[in-house]
Amino acid sequence: MKSLTRTFRFAALSLATILFAVGPALAASTAASPATMQLMSTNAQLNHALNSSRISLGQRVTAHLTMELRTDHGMVLPRNTQLIGKVSQLQRGHNKTTRVGLVFSEARLKNGHVVPIKATLLGAMPPADGFYSGESQYFPDTSHPVSPKEKIDQEAGVLNNVSLQAAVLSHVSGTFLSKRGKIRLPAGTQLRIAIAPVHPSASMAG
Repeated sequence: MKSLTRTFRFAALSLATILFAVGPALAASTAASPATMQLMSTNAQLNHALNSSRISLGQRVTAHLTMELRTDHGMVLPRNTQLIGKVSQLQRGHNKTTRVGLVFSEARLKNGHVVPIKATLLGAMPPADGFYSGESQYFPDTSHPVSPKEKIDQEAGVLNNVSLQAAVLSHVSGTFLSKRGKIRLPAGTQLRIAIAPVHPSASMAG
């Protein structure tokens, strides 16, 4: 009887081990990959300044949409929806090059509902005059689909000698680079950004 009990316990432990190992893989397989996502472009602005000499790895970064976004999955993100992200990469002055990588992973609606998102930066420009009006001087006020193969290589010059690199297939939303030392992005820096819900079935209208 004791042998049978030990066998049962071993079998239960083995099953639990298998479920523990396979569970994350099953969850990952149900989530859409960047290669199959349909991202849509929209406009946003940084809520605060971003200075490479004052930020830290993992620090919270926020922006807000300056136009409504509607995705093919039926998700609606109204204007002023908050985009929540973090500093995912920070390299100061290595070979005179500074890098700041950002990942925006959540959209927070006015009602407090949080939508997990995949986001890719398509462009960045200096703040417009009176940027709190929510208007863009540089980017179109229309949305369009963005290819999973899209790659961005914005040269330095228009953004305080800071360039921008991004790719939809990357887990990073975008990386800012400067070969002249610090990266300083003022509050109101305008962003062209592509967004898709990570779990389309969980998308909702705002």
